[in-house]
Amino acid sequence: MAIERNYQPHLWPEGPTVGVRTCNARWELMYDLLEKHVAPDGTVVDVGSAQGWFPITIAQTWPDSFVISVEEDLDAASLQRELIAANGLANVRLLNDRWDGVSLHPFGVGVDVTLMLSVLHWMDDPAVAFKSALTMSECVIVESPDPGDEGACGQSKLSEIGEITKWMAQFDVAEVGLLGRVPRHTSHRDAWMVYAIPSSSSSSGSSS
Repeated sequence: MAIERNYQPHLWPEGPTVGVRTCNARWELMYDLLEKHVAPDGTVVDVGSAQGWFPITIAQTWPDSFVISVEEDLDAASLQRELIAANGLANVRLLNDRWDGVSLHPFGVGVDVTLMLSVLHWMDDPAVAFKSALTMSECVIVESPDPGDEGACGQSKLSEIGEITKWMAQFDVAEVGLLGRVPRHTSHRDAWMVYAIPSSSSSSGSSS
């Protein structure tokens, strides 16, 4: 499915454009957790990064961090590449590819945080995708639309996932927590922002 060009604000150096998603609200909810796991030089993977709001913001907030930004949509990835270059960021690696988890391990680094923001219901198999993120991360942050969000894509996957905190708790996790809820552009039903800390047997650990 193609991503709307204005899905996220475009972070040009002269100032951002207006996007349909409230990225700042999501950033505020996850900031403390990111600071705990990323500062000062951690590694972050953003799965389905769209126009790159979160990779760019993370890279600017923690200049010694390294961000692997994964976006399958060609147009979104092309625009994100322009934005990364315009901001002069050398600590973001953009992969214009479909994320399968396995392809990230050859980087030879432990991942401190994996972001999966409104992407699980796009996946062919959400469970496999989430388990893959758990095995390589110290922390996984997930945004999931409310199951009653009839405007969201992937309705069959949303039904399969159901209540996101209960769904995540069935995996090999030490902790699952609610960060808060954020407005969606597809429904009046707010999305869920949650995090998971893998159990020691699940995660490969961090390099930092």
